[in-house]
Amino acid sequence: MCNAWGPGSAAEQELTRLMDTYGSMLHNLCTMMLHDHHRAQDAVQDTFIKAYKSLDKLPQVQNEKAWLIRIAMNTCRDVLRSAWLRHTLRSADISQLPELPSPEPEDSGILEEVRALPPKYRQVILLYYWQNMTADEIGQVLNMNRATVYRQLDKARQKLKLTMEGWAET
Repeated sequence: MCNAWGPGSAAEQELTRLMDTYGSMLHNLCTMMLHDHHRAQDAVQDTFIKAYKSLDKLPQVQNEKAWLIRIAMNTCRDVLRSAWLRHTLRSADISQLPELPSPEPEDSGILEEVRALPPKYRQVILLYYWQNMTADEIGQVLNMNRATVYRQLDKARQKLKLTMEGWAET
């Protein structure tokens, strides 16, 4: 008799499928959020543990990618809020992002500027441009309405534009 949660179970197979499908994308997203490859690995592992514990909710989830991103972003926020992390140096090397689509090598300065944005702006930029999510999907992931998503995208673009104009002047 096969245990529903044991090795080789349907739940384990579903978790494996989710990890294979979304693991790399979540790792890149967590690395961008946390600025650290190793903390991102831990956050992704925690994300999949949380997802595994909630697999019974998956049939009710309309968008499993958005569901996993939401878990991952909440996990990253928890890491960023931790007292231990506030007392450590946080930096990551762009080369630690193995499969990050876009930007070209000459655009790595843009990537650094995105990473320097405040978290609420960085999140919407990453989800919109790097994950190609719609404003509605971002709103679902971040638990905000579409107007707020557009407002944060606009403010993030304005901040990036000011930075890019500063580049042109130098």
